[in-house]
Amino acid sequence: MRIAFVWKWGSGKTTLAASFIRFLQSKNIFTLAIDADINVWLASSLGIVSEKWCYLSDEKRVRKIRKYLIGNNLKIASVEHMVKTTPPWKWSYIITQDASDFFQSFCSYEDKNLKFLHVWTYESEDVGTSCYHTHLSVFENILSHTYLWKNGFLVTDMVAGNDAFSNTLFTQFNILCLIVEPTHESVSMVESYLKLMKTTKSTTKVLIIANKIEDMNDLEYLRQKNIIPDFVFEYDKTIKHARQKNEQYINDQHSIRWQLFFESISKIELNPNDKLKELHALHTKYMQLDYIKNPLWDLWYQIDMEFHFPWK
Repeated sequence: MRIAFVWKWGSGKTTLAASFIRFLQSKNIFTLAIDADINVWLASSLGIVSEKWCYLSDEKRVRKIRKYLIGNNLKIASVEHMVKTTPPWKWSYIITQDASDFFQSFCSYEDKNLKFLHVWTYESEDVGTSCYHTHLSVFENILSHTYLWKNGFLVTDMVAGNDAFSNTLFTQFNILCLIVEPTHESVSMVESYLKLMKTTKSTTKVLIIANKIEDMNDLEYLRQKNIIPDFVFEYDKTIKHARQKNEQYINDQHSIRWQLFFESISKIELNPNDKLKELHALHTKYMQLDYIKNPLWDLWYQIDMEFHFPWK
């Protein structure tokens, strides 16, 4: 299952993503954690050290990763022909729980049940010359070429706000957790996201998590704005105190909430080939753009309609 925690900076999405990852680790569940936020705070929130030199968006590592994912896929002429929407086919390298060679080569942290990847952030040479979204394309490739079995989780601390709609990220996950605070700005952004999501026809399930709730007035405010949370997390000042010291925080109430969350999402039936179809559609749309088609010609041949992920 693929889960992304989404919303604006300061909403608590990194905190909740880290909290859920720790919950999965307490149950010895295989977790591939990916930090796609420009602020790269997920590792420190988990209490682990993520080596800077391992970041995914380094140009040399992008080439290595794409060459790795291409595998024996003869439909891709070169690394340069692998674009952000390139789908997998039967001879591509697919990342599973057993992909120890991939994890050893590209993870910035790993132990038995936790593998950690991070996209990274701006460097001095990027200032004034590039957009952060260009760093995300290799992350999109990794997502589209990952197939974790039913007992595995991919959990991402996502880019902020509506940025996911500039690429394939809005539909690469089974579940998007929108983190909403009881404020006008947060509610407005959630409304905007949900409106855009309806136009995509994506099969991604959106769950609304209300965070930093102090009393019933906060919940009533959200209900008056027609925001009905699926799950609620109360405001906890100990979190702020822990993060001020760059320490992990333990909240027993979070564990109870995550258990309910886990039981709920475990009932969702997921067919990975639904996501593959959506990726095919986005690839077809993307390859028609002149700035893609002119230098690379038509990339329609990268779609293998006979390839399917094993299911049931």
